[in-house]
Amino acid sequence: MSEYFNKELIDDVVIIGVSNTSATAQHADELSKIIEDEIANKVKMVVVDLSQCKFIDSIFLGALIYAAKEMKETSGQMRIVEPAKLPHELLSIPTTLHLLEVCKSREEAINSFIS
Repeated sequence: MSEYFNKELIDDVVIIGVSNTSATAQHADELSKIIEDEIANKVKMVVVDLSQCKFIDSIFLGALIYAAKEMKETSGQMRIVEPAKLPHELLSIPTTLHLLEVCKSREEAINSFIS
């Protein structure tokens, strides 16, 4: 794992945390690779924690959407912990809401897999 991302396992849920205030194109490929590796390892529940982020660019958002689709295609599920500060308009785009399940906290995201 890089300095930009951290990973932990809680029960059967892999939590991938973004350790920076910005989630940009510079790290989108790395995120995609991390999630591809989790899919290859048969992980079915992933949370991407963006709670430290104050900015997300469209390329990183696209990587999140692509990763969510890949998880779904392999019978997995992905949740996003909402960023600290993000324009509401970004998450209100119909495609974004349809493909990304956004939670307010890690706990909510983990518990959402159980319910």
